[in-house]
Order: sequence, then C-alpha cells, then structure tokens
Amino acid sequence: MEQLPLDSFGNRDQDGLMRLLEYARSQSVEVGKPVLVSITLPGRFLDPLVVLQMVNDPGMAHFFLQSSVLGCSVAGAEPVMEAFVEGEDRFRRARQQAAEWFGHAVCVGDFDLPFAGPHVLCSFGFEDTCGNAEPFDAAGHIYIPRWHVASNGGRYSAVANLAVDADTDLQASADGLLRAHRRFSEFDFSLCNPEENLQPDRRTRVRVPDGSKESFLRGVRMVLDRIREGKVGKVVLSRACEVESDQEWHALEIVERLRASHPECHVFAIQNGSGANLIGASPERLVSLHAGEYRTEALAGSIARGSHARMDAILAGCLLDDPKEITENRVVYDSIRARLEGLGLRCELTGHPEILSLSNIQHLRVPISGAVPEGMHVLSLVEALHPTPALGGVPRIEALEMIRHIEGFPRGAYGGLTGWFNAKGEGDFVVNIRCAVVSGKLVWIRAGAGIVEGSDPDREWNETALKLDSMLSSLVSEDEFQGAAGVVSGVDVLPVDADEKAGPDGSGL
Repeated sequence: MEQLPLDSFGNRDQDGLMRLLEYARSQSVEVGKPVLVSITLPGRFLDPLVVLQMVNDPGMAHFFLQSSVLGCSVAGAEPVMEAFVEGEDRFRRARQQAAEWFGHAVCVGDFDLPFAGPHVLCSFGFEDTCGNAEPFDAAGHIYIPRWHVASNGGRYSAVANLAVDADTDLQASADGLLRAHRRFSEFDFSLCNPEENLQPDRRTRVRVPDGSKESFLRGVRMVLDRIREGKVGKVVLSRACEVESDQEWHALEIVERLRASHPECHVFAIQNGSGANLIGASPERLVSLHAGEYRTEALAGSIARGSHARMDAILAGCLLDDPKEITENRVVYDSIRARLEGLGLRCELTGHPEILSLSNIQHLRVPISGAVPEGMHVLSLVEALHPTPALGGVPRIEALEMIRHIEGFPRGAYGGLTGWFNAKGEGDFVVNIRCAVVSGKLVWIRAGAGIVEGSDPDREWNETALKLDSMLSSLVSEDEFQGAAGVVSGVDVLPVDADEKAGPDGSGL
C-alpha cells in the first residue's frame, strides 16, 4: 500500500485530484488490476451513527460499530471492493483477499487520524458455510466501503475510497469525491429531521415456537448426560423468539435506542445488501489487536440485576461464589488460553473474575491480554478463538456436533462476528450475541446458555429469557414489555400457528 502526503498531487482542488486519479489509473494499467484510491481528511465533529442514518441508501450494504470499551465509533457503506468467503479456511481467504486489495492501493491524507486509510469491514456467521437459516446468513462477507467516518478520543476522520481502472471516468469520479469532501469535512447535522426518528405508534406480537421450552429442557438434559459420560465439558444451547410488528421496522432507529440503553456494550448494525439487517448490543469482545498487543476475555457465568444497589451487590456476590458459574467461566478461560498458547502467545491476566454489570444481567469476566510478534494479523487470532466456549463449548468439535443435533437448525449470524481490520492487520471483533435479525415487519432474536456440570435445566431456560429481554426492551413499548417478557419466559406462551413461520426457514428457530 502506497501512502502519500495529502499535497502530493497539488492542492485540495479538482486539478490535484485529477492528477491523483490519473496516477492511480497508470498504476492500474501497469499491474492489470483495479487500484484502490483512499483519501483521508479530518472532520470537525462526526457522529457516525447519525451520518449513517442521514446519507446511507437503505438498499446498500452498511456497517456500524460503537464501543466505549474499544473507545471508537465507525460507520461505512457501499462496497467498492467486496468478497464472500466460506469454508474452513474462510479467515485465511479473507486475509489473502484483503492483502490483494491493500497491495494495489494509493492512499493520501493524514495518517495520524483515527481509522485513516482503507479498512475492511467484516461480518462472519457462526458456521463456516451458509445454512440459509435466515435472511441474514453468510459465512463471511468482507468489503472496503466507498466511505467511512470515525471518531476516537475526540478526533474525527472521513475516508473516501474509489476503485480506479483503465475504464474509469476520472472526471465524474473527481466530481463525486469533491462533493463528498465538502459534505463530510463539516457535516451539517441540522439537516436531520428529529421527527423522522420518533418511534411510530406500533403494535407488536411476540411469539415462540410451540413446545420450545420442552425441547430446550430436553436438550439441556441430553447435554448433562454427555457431560456425565465424559463426552463433553460444556455445550451452549440457544433458542429464539420472533417479534412481528404491524409496520416495517427501521433497524437504525432500534440501534439508536440500543446505544442509549446499553452504553457499556459493543453496539453494531450490519446490512448485507439484501435488505436484511443484523443489529445488537453485545457485551463480548472476541479479540482486539493494536500496537503489538492483543486483548480478549473469558465472558461466562450470569445472574440477574437487582432492583436496587444492595440487591445488586448481593446477587454479584452470589455469582462470584457460585461453583457452577465459576466452573463455566473457567472452562472458557482455559480453552482461550490453550488456543492462544497454540499460536505461541502468552496470556496476561488482570486478576480474578470481575463483575460486568449490564442493564438487566451481570456476568463474570476475566480480561486477557498479551504481546504478539511483529506481523501477526488479527484474523489469525480470530481463527484460533472462534467460536469460544462461551458460544460453542468444549471440546469444540464435539460441542458443535451436539449443537447441530439438538438445535436442529443453523445459527446463521447468531454467535458469529462483527468487526474490521486495516492494512497493518490491526482490528477489533465482537461476538454477535444480544442481537437480532431485522427484515420487513419481522425481527428474530436468539439467546443461549452454557450447559456445564451442575446446570439446572429450568435455571438455564430462565437465563435465556433474561438475555432475550435485553433486546425485547428496545423493540416493544413499556406497556407491552411485561407481556412480551412473559411470553419468552414460558408464561402464557402464544403458540405459533401451524401455517405461520416461527423462523426465517420455517423450522421454528
């Protein structure tokens, strides 16, 4: 990737831009492939989510990720270079494809800005093949967006990307880039009509598959039998519900509410170009890699929040003293450590399990970090860690086989990954949990629980209901929430009619 100062081709005017594009076209003719042109400029103030709401074509692929833990917010849209990858080597193939894109790139701008230069935006499903389980189902989708904006530590950047080849209309491209520069350098948020973002009065209906509780409890007992036989140590089982509205859902409006109600989570939104959306507020980071250091975590073990601070403290103490929950977290940690050590990495711990308090649930978390050798790519860490026992189980292969057998349908995007990486191999990836697939008037939500020795089937069912509630609270009104929570917990369950779908594949999720 060729990095050049912003003034390498003259001033920030049409003449300078034309010289840059002409240079890129000459490079394209020489290598016989399209050349990526990337221009990075500072922004005065940018809220990436609001920018995405205002300028994005809802029919185009887009990406949003904001995290107080990661300290950043980024949004991008409209692929200029794109690939779909699947198979056991999907992460390696994604890395190779991106290396080819970066290998033929000309980048200008201020490279000290956050998210400067081209970035690859990613979504990966739980499995390495497409199961056609839902509208949002891809083993791996990677792309460089036409534009992305980012904020980090009070600094803002706007990046424009363009693929140039021998047939590119340079004049039209220059005009488009100049328009984008004028718009993003001082973005005018006053053009946003706040009335457009008001939640319309809507009626919703929450449904779960008929017999899902009995099926889930039976699956938990089956896993416990295998644990007693020594076949597995942990298996994560998931279940789902469906929320139907009398109006079309607007995914980014839901994301706005998730961002406000879950500030401690990684809030994300992906549109895959087919009209389906994946949104969520995940508490779990799979891995980050920056400046030669990786960060990950063992997140497992759950309990409810209390109605006041004293009850919160009592419940947190119960979680820290619960042998079953401590065992579940330790299984996850031991597996992560073994996988990282398999890459030749050391694990540095910040201490004993700590409490992660979310809006309606508390988790045990053990932060893990360490140094990486020069040249290690974040996708190498992703490949080694996914899926962690927090979403799959141990041993990994045996646990995944049990999940497929018991759940009976592909997970699709649930339990997969959302993230990004740059040309240096740095990046961030979060786990797709506390998430939903949005398509038309329907939303599908899924949640899971880790089954280990000592698990109680009814308690695990209640844990999944608690996790489903975190997304339901952003979908239904306060008046409807109590009834919706009762449905997902198995109280007064509304069975799905025989001729209605409970899931996108008609299998009842």
